[in-house]
Amino acid sequence: MELCPTDDRRKRENWYLSTFQPLLNMLMDAYSNQLAKVGVTGITRARISAALMGRTHSQETKALMSVMRTGEGNPNYGKSLLFLAFWGDPKTGPQKKRTL
Repeated sequence: MELCPTDDRRKRENWYLSTFQPLLNMLMDAYSNQLAKVGVTGITRARISAALMGRTHSQETKALMSVMRTGEGNPNYGKSLLFLAFWGDPKTGPQKKRTL
């Protein structure tokens, strides 16, 4: 972390953005509201996708995710299969029938 006067904050952040080019940073200008105006563009999505291509979770991370989704951590915990098949998720309502 670098301490700098408040007046220089934007200039310093822009310097860091241009120097280090963060992997998933969508805005390349500090404090701009460009993303709020246009949303995530196809180019940005492609950039993020290309940056993350080929990355995999470690075995330790996979084990942690598995533990988090077992028992009460499972979104379908305590729901009967018949209820889910007929009504869908109670939070989102009935789902449309999908065809293959």
